[in-house]
This record gives sequence, structure tokens and C-alpha cells, in this order.
Amino acid sequence: MRASIIIPLYNEKNRLPKLLESLEAFLNQEKNIEFVLVNDGSNDQTGQIIKESSIFSRIKLYQYDNNKGKGYAIRHGIYHASADIIGYYDADMSVPLSEIPKTLDFFNDPNIHCVFGSRFIKSEMTSYQSSKRKYLSLLFSKIFQLKSQSQVSDSQIGYKFFRSTSIKPLLDKLRINRFGFDLEIISYLQNKNIKNISVHWEEKSGSKINIFKDGIHLLMILFKVNWKKK
Repeated sequence: MRASIIIPLYNEKNRLPKLLESLEAFLNQEKNIEFVLVNDGSNDQTGQIIKESSIFSRIKLYQYDNNKGKGYAIRHGIYHASADIIGYYDADMSVPLSEIPKTLDFFNDPNIHCVFGSRFIKSEMTSYQSSKRKYLSLLFSKIFQLKSQSQVSDSQIGYKFFRSTSIKPLLDKLRINRFGFDLEIISYLQNKNIKNISVHWEEKSGSKINIFKDGIHLLMILFKVNWKKK
């Protein structure tokens, strides 16, 4: 099954060598994957490193000058994606690439519209560096479930896949460009069949998330979003 996978990038020069090497090895094994890298206005050498890499001819790269946010970058990538299955994936590879083929297999069921990874189904598959982040993530997950009544297990993991027919029609409706964009996407998918799957996830160093500041912002979005089925 062919899939387009969006990887948003912002000032990722330190992570790129490992990421690009891993993507190249993965593409040597998986021929039906299209990686769409979106450089979200980085002011380091992110774009240059990609262009000079051996994998450059095998991926798509889109760039623009000003940083607009992860949500915007992912929408930009979805717009340019060409496959029937579209996903997004974090550059820190907190979920190993080896999970992707297993994830795509779920779309062999025509009744499944989306497949979302989760850190909360099997705790033994999840590794946090910070116990503070672990418990705040679990707390937000519980609040999210109570407020949204959503079938989604883990709203904030950067590992979500959709049929293009489910996600592309939303592009003109989505407005949140930065942190919390996942919540808006989920709110528009309330009437879709979403499969939650356990995935290996490991917290990586170098995160740009401020767990307190961004956590408060996330709660504000959670209570602002319309959770009625659309």
C-alpha cells in the first residue's frame, strides 16, 4: 500500500544526519513510501543539509522563508502528498520507522479511515526521560477523553495516518498552525472510524515543547474546539 509521510522540520540540523540516514535505509526496503519533508522556515542549515544529502533525489522537499508552525507545515505537506494513505511523523524518530509497515497494514480493512499511534495502550512500549512529562501527558489524556468524548487514545503523539479521502477535504477548514493543531484535526474526524494502535515510543532529548506553557495552551484549545460531530 502506497503512503505519503509528512515530516515537519524546524531547525533540525543536529537531528538530520541520523534521520536522513535512517530514511535512506528504510526506502531501500520499502518501495511504496513517499517521504515529504517540509522545512518550516528554519534559520539554520536544515534545507542545505537535505539538498546535499544522498537521499535528496528520493524524497520531496518543500520550503518557505518564515516559520509558520508545525500544523501549517503538516497541512502544506498533506497538500503536496500524492498517495492514498497520508501520515505525519516526527523528525526525532521517537516512534521507530519499523512501525510504519505494520501501521499501514491496518488500512487493508476498508472500514478503517485513520490509524493513530498511542503511548497509552501498552505502557511497556513507552519510554519517558522525564517522569514530569509522563504524568502530565497522562493527565492531559484523561482530560481530553472527558471533554471530547473522542475515540482517540493519544491526541498528541506525532504519529497519525489517514486515508487521503478523510484528511484532504479538511485542508480548507483547519486554522490552527502551531501547537494543538492535532486537536482541531481530531475534532473534524469524530464521525470517522479511527483505529488506535500501540507503538514503541521513546522520548528524545532536544524537544521544543515547554510542558507547562504549551500544556496550558493545549488546554485552552481543547476547551475552545467544537467537539460536536461535524
